[in-house]
This record gives sequence, structure tokens and C-alpha cells, in this order.
Amino acid sequence: MMCLQHMKQLRLLNIARTAKAQPRTIVLTRATRDEILRFIVVGGTDHGCGIFINKVEKGSKPDVAGLKRGDQVACSM
Repeated sequence: MMCLQHMKQLRLLNIARTAKAQPRTIVLTRATRDEILRFIVVGGTDHGCGIFINKVEKGSKPDVAGLKRGDQVACSM
């Protein structure tokens, strides 16, 4: 079960995402599997919602590539 704070945060992220909804592809590469990605996600099927970016470290590869708080992650396989 998700706590109330997480539910509020996901709701705000969903609002931010729908307000600026523009599909785009961002590809991040790492030198090794051990390299830290430097962003945090929230949500997922365990919580009954999509996966959203919660935080991106300033100056990191994801930040430079354009990853933003509120972006929804979509899997393409």
C-alpha cells in the first residue's frame, strides 16, 4: 500500500506530465552496469500507476539529455 505522501507526489507528477505531454526519446548510456544513473523514479505497477521521474541530478547525463521531473517512463521492447 502506498502512503499518502507518495500518492500526493504522484498526482502532482501526473499533472505536470499531462500539462506538457510531448513524447520524446532519451537514450542514456553507461560505461559499466555499476555506473549510477543519477535520477530517481516513483510509481509503477506495485502502486497502480505509471513510472515517473521524481528527481534528476543537476549537471548529470540525464539532466544534459533533457530528462525532467514529471516525465513518464515508457518501456519499448
